[in-house]
Amino acid sequence: PSSSPALAPLPTAARILLVDDNADVLAYIKRLLSQQYVVETVRDSQAALAAIGQQPPDLILSDVMMPELDGFELLLRLRADPHTRELPIILLSARAGDEARLEGLAAGADDYLTKPFSARELLARVEATLKLAQLRQQTKIALQRSEHRYRTLFESMDEGFGICEMLFDDSGEPTDYRFLEINPAFETLSGMEQMVGKTAKELVPNLEDFWVETYSRVLATGEPCQFEHEAAALGRWFDVSAFALDDPQRRKFAILFTEISDRRRAKRDRERFLTVGADLQVVSSSDGYFQWVSPTFERILGWVPAEMIARPWLEFVHPDDIYKTVTEDISLFAAHRETLSFENRYRHKDGSYRWFLWNARSYPKEKLIYAAAIDITELKRTEFNLRESETRFRQMTDAAPMMVWISGLDQRCTYFNQSWLAFTGRTTEQEIGDGWTEGIHPDDFQHCLSTYTNAFNARTPFQMEYRLRYRDGTHRWIFDVGEPRFAADGEFLGYIGSCFDVHDRKQAEEALRQRETELRLVTNAVPALIAFVDAEQRYRFNNQGYEDWFGQSAADLYGRHIRDVMEEDSYERIRPYIEQVLAGQQVTFERSVESKNGRIRYLTATYVPRINDRGEVEGFVALITDLSDRKQAEIALSQSEERYRYLAESIPQLVWTANNEGLIVDANQRWLTFTGLTLDQVKTEGWQVAVYPDDVPDLAQNWAIAQQTGTNYQAEGRLRRADGVYRWHLHQAVPMKDPQGQVIKWFGTATDIEDQKQLEHQRSQLLQQEQAARAAAEAASRTKDEFLAVVSHELRSPLNPILGWATLLQNGTLSEAKTKQALAVIERNAKLQTELIDDLLDVSRMLRGKLEINATTVNLAATIRAAIETVRLAAEAKSIHLDVHLDDNIGLVSGDATRLQQVVWNLLSNAVKFTPAKGQIVVRLARNDDNQAEVTVTDTGKGIAPNFLPLIFDYFRQADSATTRQFGGLGLGLAIVRHLVELHGGTIRADSAGEGLGATFTVTLPTLANQPATDMEARIKAPALNLRSTHVLVVDDDDDTRNFIVFLLEQAGASVVSATSAQAALEALKQSQPQVLISDIGMPEMDGYMLMRQIRALPTEEGGQIPAIALTAYARESDQEQALAAGFQRHVPKPVQPAALIQALVGLL
Repeated sequence: PSSSPALAPLPTAARILLVDDNADVLAYIKRLLSQQYVVETVRDSQAALAAIGQQPPDLILSDVMMPELDGFELLLRLRADPHTRELPIILLSARAGDEARLEGLAAGADDYLTKPFSARELLARVEATLKLAQLRQQTKIALQRSEHRYRTLFESMDEGFGICEMLFDDSGEPTDYRFLEINPAFETLSGMEQMVGKTAKELVPNLEDFWVETYSRVLATGEPCQFEHEAAALGRWFDVSAFALDDPQRRKFAILFTEISDRRRAKRDRERFLTVGADLQVVSSSDGYFQWVSPTFERILGWVPAEMIARPWLEFVHPDDIYKTVTEDISLFAAHRETLSFENRYRHKDGSYRWFLWNARSYPKEKLIYAAAIDITELKRTEFNLRESETRFRQMTDAAPMMVWISGLDQRCTYFNQSWLAFTGRTTEQEIGDGWTEGIHPDDFQHCLSTYTNAFNARTPFQMEYRLRYRDGTHRWIFDVGEPRFAADGEFLGYIGSCFDVHDRKQAEEALRQRETELRLVTNAVPALIAFVDAEQRYRFNNQGYEDWFGQSAADLYGRHIRDVMEEDSYERIRPYIEQVLAGQQVTFERSVESKNGRIRYLTATYVPRINDRGEVEGFVALITDLSDRKQAEIALSQSEERYRYLAESIPQLVWTANNEGLIVDANQRWLTFTGLTLDQVKTEGWQVAVYPDDVPDLAQNWAIAQQTGTNYQAEGRLRRADGVYRWHLHQAVPMKDPQGQVIKWFGTATDIEDQKQLEHQRSQLLQQEQAARAAAEAASRTKDEFLAVVSHELRSPLNPILGWATLLQNGTLSEAKTKQALAVIERNAKLQTELIDDLLDVSRMLRGKLEINATTVNLAATIRAAIETVRLAAEAKSIHLDVHLDDNIGLVSGDATRLQQVVWNLLSNAVKFTPAKGQIVVRLARNDDNQAEVTVTDTGKGIAPNFLPLIFDYFRQADSATTRQFGGLGLGLAIVRHLVELHGGTIRADSAGEGLGATFTVTLPTLANQPATDMEARIKAPALNLRSTHVLVVDDDDDTRNFIVFLLEQAGASVVSATSAQAALEALKQSQPQVLISDIGMPEMDGYMLMRQIRALPTEEGGQIPAIALTAYARESDQEQALAAGFQRHVPKPVQPAALIQALVGLL
């Protein structure tokens, strides 16, 4: 086959639909892709569906976390629609890890890209996905064309071709075959019509048995065959090739044939002609004329001998054959060769030509040639037809589903059909000769080679299974059938073979062997004789117990008739039961038999029929149990019944007996003493009189079931003691049965389990407590998981526009306006990350009880105004009206002004976030009835669901934590607010009428007594930040951070020396004495803490007392304490705020 066509280049204007609710990400990705593709952007999934409906794009890039309809739901809708099912889709998400990626791919995404990603990675993944989509489309078109070519060949081929199904009678003998599919040539060559769906004998009632026998042999052996035979009923000869198809039931086969009636008749006529000696003979002289012509030529060519003698014989030779004929004639005389054979064409009197095979002998002395000819015109036609047939054969085998190969006399393969090449993924040039052996599995190579060589040397058919390398590099099992090829004269020509992919069958056989092994292990563990017998009463399976009983192995028993395994009289005794089970009825019976050691054994047998889907009995399972021990036990039980009375009186249980109707007939003295009843009372009033009334129904129901089924009785119930106290007892009873299995008596006991019940009650209480604790822990874990997913998204999402715009800034291709936009985006997202991290640190401090409050007197009205100013621009951007009512005479409160401003700012930020455009927010400060300051923030926003209202101040709680949530954030703000308010001795509550109806948050704080309302805002003038003449040593192993700090300090006028490691810093101290040291903490080999300890160990004149600032991303209170303990005077957390760093440095000077 030709190699796959090269993948066409992608269209230069491929359309990409970009879906993301983040405007920064949307602008960044569009800018990257617009250089190569046409990019359309939408902000949500509904808009994406609308855009796709108008004009489907070549590729879709969709964010996962979007409001209303997230990326996964968009993906599922597109995959469910036949018109958009094939659209390639790449999901973009901040969720990292293999689990998230696998979830996206399993949902149907073509690729999954984790934010943040580089421009190069995005462009490469987009190009790869577009090319894969293009390749899938080309493959789909190629498959459709291949199917069309196969159907065209099937319909147009000249040979008859058909697929048939063999039919069998009830005994499994083949009787007829049905035509499932045939091509038009089949009916033309056979002379039959409307064949599909009919059997051969329906079409030809007097059809010879030869055809059914031959085709059934092909199915039975799996070997293809080729033969010539006359269908006497049709009056036609056929050249037929038949081969079995890959059918699990081994019923389907294919026929390929041509009609050869004319050829057979020509052969017959030629044989008759030769028997009467009617050869074509001539005598020719060297002058180019015939001297004598046999009369037979008149019949063949229409010329009478006289006409042929009168003309040069070259006039009768076909023009194309004259040169060859003259050359042969000259050669015959010149080389003095005795005989010469050649072929040429002679002209008939009607102008046509006929082929002759000449055998000529020269007589140079007489200058004569004696020649005899045979008319081979029909043979030539046949040869031509054979060549045409061979061509059609190759076409047919190329379209056949099985793999076909042909080898020559040198054992080397000369032909492979398209199915072979498609299987191996190789070309004909790679496979011919011995090239195909390269694909044989190394473990199978020697077996395969020896099988083929031995068969080739013996000229016999062969079959073998081996593993052949598949086009994807794996090895698959194939079944190879080789058949020797012989010419018409019996000459050996080589082999033709067909291969079938049986890999799935081999795996199924292996699974079946595994299941059989497991079944044998299970049945061998059962203390019974187990066997499966087919409908012909032949053993197909038996367990070890069965083998041991009959003293024969499984191999010896397999396939043998029951009659051949056991004695004749034993078989005759069980034959009625076998006939009954083979009629579809389950049978159970008992028999006594003599075992191998001569002992009499009692057996019970159950025969269960196996019935297939058609209602036919395929056989039965025999389960045989040795009852000898039970019989002996019954005898022993009968003998020990008397001893039971003595035993019943001596054991601590309450013992009773009942008749087969369930009525108590006896009880031991312990039972009577415990209940305070007499035996007559029990017999007349029944056992229920001593049972707790609420327990009677359960005990009676279990007792009735035990009596109906003849099974053991067990139940728990309270029994009344003689003093009226009820105690829990375990009631048990076993039936005593006669040899026929009928219950004749019951033996029962009642065991006091009152203490056990008390323990169970205590354990049940402990279990309920443990389950409640576990449920609470699981709920907390789920809440944490939801919180972590949100944290991942909220922390990673700002990174994408930061990294993206930073890359574009490095390229230096942005305009001034775009540069400002890029810097604004980077600053905005960096501040967003800082706020998120601050919230996380606050929660960490709160959970550990280390959140500190710097208490001073605070003017609450001024604090609220400051918080309002921070959100005013955001409110105005959404046209939200701020209605402020502040009582300036409310008095002062004691607290941390910064933290109180954080409380009000958080409430106002939430109100702005959740209030739609043109809404209203009301802020009030007043004194309540308890003489406390009361701050209320009321909005007209989305409100709070009633079920979430009690949880709104919990840690890690969000009303909407799904990927479709409309509002970002970590869900920590209100938890922090509540903690801060409570640290100030106040309270906070939330009220809402429901979703869409707004919300009100009320904060109450105690006021200071007798304090005037004054403005306590501290207006501190910032110290001068001029570092001129200041010498600073900066230590950081991160190049970007170090260079930034150096640049910042030099801009402020400082003289800066930088070091890339702690060791380099120590060397720098030896060279000069800086005024201040700024050092990173996390550094390789020697961290900032170790550096500071070594510096503090130095003498003062060598820098041992140099002021130092710890600059680190470790921002917890414990990290600050560790830095100060190591010898640093200041602790500045990353990310670095320039003003904060310079302020800290100035404070040390």
